[in-house]
Amino acid sequence: MDTPSFSLERPDREVLQITLRDALTEAAALRCEHEVRSAVAESRPGSLRVLIDVRAVHDYELSAREVLVRIITHLLGKSARTAFLADTPHSRALALWIAHMNNGNSSNVIDDPEIASAWLLDVPEVSGVHALESQPPASIAK
Repeated sequence: MDTPSFSLERPDREVLQITLRDALTEAAALRCEHEVRSAVAESRPGSLRVLIDVRAVHDYELSAREVLVRIITHLLGKSARTAFLADTPHSRALALWIAHMNNGNSSNVIDDPEIASAWLLDVPEVSGVHALESQPPASIAK
């Protein structure tokens, strides 16, 4: 599905790519939610690698952001890992909020598409990339 505000791609059964762009409205986010649910309905739990590209989002309604949180919550049961592509303060803020609202479960916000792809595939050579954690490291928590 491709609309002015989002597109979905399934390059293979294990990968779902969601690209969000422009000024994201609640209506567009709801259409995206419907398409995502349809696209992953037959996916086994933990089988997906999800890439969400928010680099081209220049504005969004707060209600749209809440729908995006709901989409990610739905995908938690289906995905092994989720990477957000975000390369501006605005896009990173959106991605971090969505990840935060889902406790960062198997999520990461990355600014480079190649590193994001490698992280999704759990390539061991990826350095300097760590999954977002819901708890601070022990050295910080003290």
